[in-house]
Amino acid sequence: MKLLLVSAFTGHSGSAIRFTNIAVQLRRLGHTVVYVERDSPQVDLGPLPDGIPTHRCPVTRNLVLDMVLSTCFNLWMLLRNLDSDIYYALKPGPNNCFPAMVARFLGKRIFLDVDDLDYGYFQGGVKLAVSRVFFDGFPRFFEVITCHTVGLQRYLVDTLHIPGSRVHFLAQGVSEPFIKTPPVKTAPAKSVVYSATLGITSDLPEMLPLFSAVLRQHPDSVVKIIGDGVRRREFEALSAAAGIGDRMRFLGWVDHRDLPAVLSDNWVGVNYMRKSFHNDCRAILKIREYLARELPVVCNDVGDAGAFRDHVHIEPSLETMEKRVCQLLNEPWRPNAQGRLFVAQLYGWKKIVAEFNRERIVGPALSIGSK
Repeated sequence: MKLLLVSAFTGHSGSAIRFTNIAVQLRRLGHTVVYVERDSPQVDLGPLPDGIPTHRCPVTRNLVLDMVLSTCFNLWMLLRNLDSDIYYALKPGPNNCFPAMVARFLGKRIFLDVDDLDYGYFQGGVKLAVSRVFFDGFPRFFEVITCHTVGLQRYLVDTLHIPGSRVHFLAQGVSEPFIKTPPVKTAPAKSVVYSATLGITSDLPEMLPLFSAVLRQHPDSVVKIIGDGVRRREFEALSAAAGIGDRMRFLGWVDHRDLPAVLSDNWVGVNYMRKSFHNDCRAILKIREYLARELPVVCNDVGDAGAFRDHVHIEPSLETMEKRVCQLLNEPWRPNAQGRLFVAQLYGWKKIVAEFNRERIVGPALSIGSK
């Protein structure tokens, strides 16, 4: 079969990393795959593996104009690939939903991947209203909707009343290099790694007191912050004002291909997200990546962290997270080999996509109105 995979976002987002992994595995299963996404003005995204044709829509950094441009570009790519069997959209955004409706009219099977309650990140106004209209209104028109957490699955079935037969649980996997690249054999320098966005939704302000306390108690340690965003300079200034600026290493955006080596060079991995309904619908990629690199992990009980409770330290508060990080820094370095094995066995993309392919792509098609 020929599949046209169309991402609403740029290739360096976590959602796009998920979607490109799906594309690669579908290609390795023998399908013809064409990948479409928005370009990134900040980074060179490079080609997709396995020779997958990739087309990137130019961006202007004007939200409205970019949405219109992306919608037109995706329609154009659909027309250029009229021989495709499946139009598979990442995110129910306007730039994906309108072309998908055209694809459905043309007789294509249309799939949708929902990996977040995106409207939950907006505080109000037009952006929230538009995002919610598309998120709540359009998934019902797709033959198959894939999601990666029980919370999202329940939302689609119980809140949006989409028949359960059309909702497929497609787990969040971890990219192959994180598992295949051998882990380090010697103890790294004492450092704590925290990987997250530094944009308007960043949780770093809540983490700064924790990192300050850890650095005070462990003068031989540093904290590495992986990620970028519009608030990065603000956070660097806050760290300097707290007297820890020289030991808070802001690494910025790190190419996903280089991330396994960067993560391995740390003693402890930390993940934190505020408790909220939309965060509880998220699959935490960073926990998977930390474990794949054999890091001890300290996190709070949000999203699907509970799925890893036998291999990570889930703490009830920031205060207990701080104590746990300090405890791990006090102990001899121990690679988390069991955590790595757990992720390799359950969250490899090859296994996840093979099941999806067997049940939803080469299996019998569903009518949109099926129960």
